[in-house]
Amino acid sequence: MKKKSELRNRIGAGFVWTPHQFMIEVVDPTIGDFVANPASRRHAFLACVVTNHTIDYMAYPKKAGSLRQRLTNNSPALALVERVANAVKHVESGREQTALRASDTTARPPAYYDVSGALDVSIWDDPIGCVTIEDGHGRHQNLLRVVNEATKFLRDVINEKSA
Repeated sequence: MKKKSELRNRIGAGFVWTPHQFMIEVVDPTIGDFVANPASRRHAFLACVVTNHTIDYMAYPKKAGSLRQRLTNNSPALALVERVANAVKHVESGREQTALRASDTTARPPAYYDVSGALDVSIWDDPIGCVTIEDGHGRHQNLLRVVNEATKFLRDVINEKSA
């Protein structure tokens, strides 16, 4: 028979996910939903929010500010994910000149032979569609690729710490 304290930790009272558990139980399924719906801005936003919050679990019980700054300085993909997550949460992120708004994302429906897309929005010969965002350097980035790159970076950092 398990002790009460062990049971309490397993069922929620006082339980805190490790970064690895958070990625497996929250981040990976959310990104899986985005993969299944690659042209959905909602799925893109949720994937950015949970990926960004992985840093909170990495820093816990400390505040995540300095860790977040160090990690985003080392990963342009993670920095863009953080900006999108903050734009969704706060309407916009960044200073006036570099402000990013959730509305700066573009849902691009698929367009290929025998499937019409949206004129001036879809990318020809794209059978699945995507969500893009202007990255601040004049380039439109596929947000699913950015999220995947950011989570790979975070997973590598987590694995380094636990090795």
